[in-house]
Amino acid sequence: MDTTGIITTWNMGVQNLKGYEADEFIGEYYGMLFPEEYQKAGLPEQELKLALKDGVYEAKNWRRRKDGSLFWASVKLTTIYADGKHIGYTKITGELNRKSCRTSWPNGSKAPSKIKTPN
Repeated sequence: MDTTGIITTWNMGVQNLKGYEADEFIGEYYGMLFPEEYQKAGLPEQELKLALKDGVYEAKNWRRRKDGSLFWASVKLTTIYADGKHIGYTKITGELNRKSCRTSWPNGSKAPSKIKTPN
C-alpha cells in the first residue's frame, strides 16, 4: 500500500482469501476490506496511524470478503521506509478460523447484524 492506504499490489492470496481480482483491488483504499461498522468508526485510518507511529500494527479482528461475508483475521501492518522516508505499508492478513468464520463468532454464537468496534 502507499502512504495513504491505497492498494498498489495484488497476489493470489488476495484472490483466494478475499475474492478480489487484481483489477478490482489495485487502486482502491484498503478500508474496503473492513466491515462497514469498522469503516464508519475510522478503524482503517487508526491502523495506519498506529503502524506509522510504532512501526507495526498487529490485531485480531473481523475482515470482509468481496462477497460481503466476514472472517476472523490476524492482521499485521508494517511501515516501509526507503532512505529514511516512509514510502508505504505491507499488510499480511490470515484467516484464523476457517470452519466457523462465515457463520459464527469465535464464541460459537451466530454473527450479529451489528459489529462492535474494537477499543
